Amino acid sequence: MGAAGRNATLHPKVYYLASPKLHLLVTGSAKLTAGGLSSNHAISTVVEGRAAADAQASLKIWISARLKEKDVVVADKDLIDAYEVRRNIWRAHIVLADQQAGAIISDPSRRVETLAALLMAMRAGRGEAGFDAQVARRRRSLPAAARTVRALSAAGPIRSAEFVQHYEMLIAAWHSGGMHRGKSRIAANAARFRAALRALAAARSDDPETPFNLLLGYMRGVPGAGVNVITEILHSRDRARFAVMNRNSLSGLRLAGYSSYPEASRKDNVDGALYARFCADALTTADELGLADLSELDALFNHAYWTKD
Repeated sequence: MGAAGRNATLHPKVYYLASPKLHLLVTGSAKLTAGGLSSNHAISTVVEGRAAADAQASLKIWISARLKEKDVVVADKDLIDAYEVRRNIWRAHIVLADQQAGAIISDPSRRVETLAALLMAMRAGRGEAGFDAQVARRRRSLPAAARTVRALSAAGPIRSAEFVQHYEMLIAAWHSGGMHRGKSRIAANAARFRAALRALAAARSDDPETPFNLLLGYMRGVPGAGVNVITEILHSRDRARFAVMNRNSLSGLRLAGYSSYPEASRKDNVDGALYARFCADALTTADELGLADLSELDALFNHAYWTKD
């Protein structure tokens, strides 16, 4: 079993059976119990003959190394008793959490409580993953993103290498994941991408539907510039009005009880009207949680998304 105080636990089971005529090694998830060997769902691998003996020898070396490094310790009575205390505490909290989750699921008006609990935990966190640090990071990066958007929307030619440099600055300032994957395709359509930014700069409406549709019209012809890119641009323009729409934020709104949105946003399943409703629901959620703007909500949504995994 895992050493006390470690987060990792060694859970696979290995059985080695030997006789003058048989060498058999079984490794997998099945316990050596009636349930583990019959009624439970488990999977194991069986190795026979010389290969089993070789595998057993390698396992002995590996286990010895784990014992030496104290990754694995002997399960004596004190350790088992301490584990039982922790296990009972975990089981009690699991029961309580299950009851609370059931009550929230049955009452949609309480769905925001899940995000509220995650926000409380995030606020208590220290270091770069904590709420204050994440919000501060966004406060620094959003002005930088806005400046870069203005630079790219300026009239006049721009060399390909210079465009890539500016777009990499945007990726560094934005918080959607995987944006680097579309970089080369966007760079290949830099003129259209910049035209979209110039059109947005000239637009007067701040209603989410209108600028989203404006950018969408241009970005349909820019592979790699998806809804996450469009909404990151808008969020850079005004974090109090435009929400980032990506897989993380869609998952976050579902936790808040808004289940009518697609699991993943694409240019063929999101239009301005849907985005405007998304922003309205995000603003409602931010207000219910006491958050200052949609940037703080996005930080929480990112935390919630990675916490559930």
